[in-house]
Amino acid sequence: MQRELSRLFNRPESGGFPPINVYDAGDAFVVEAELPGVGTSELELSITGDTLELKGKRAGLPGVGDEQFQRRERGEGAFARTVVLPETVDADGIKATTRDGVLTIRLPKSEASKPRRISVDPS
Repeated sequence: MQRELSRLFNRPESGGFPPINVYDAGDAFVVEAELPGVGTSELELSITGDTLELKGKRAGLPGVGDEQFQRRERGEGAFARTVVLPETVDADGIKATTRDGVLTIRLPKSEASKPRRISVDPS
């Protein structure tokens, strides 16, 4: 019991499934989500303003009933994650790819949110 309590309280803070990383890559925001066992046909991505929504479904093991499990740590079923981005993005330029169970979404920043150099005219 002590081991389980330690495991529970020493875990890094998590926002649910799938675990995600979001970072600023300069000209775009990048969202990476760990989705082992989830195919692209089970994923649905949408963007509204500055909010990215990731929905999907992770299937269970075919032919394995609940009573057969000795230990079960990997969940199954529907999931949804919402990511509010700090700036608006160019929805037409969004690209999503998967590799080795990791979904990578590249969201280019909109022109309006990119920094611009302002020239100062001499007086």
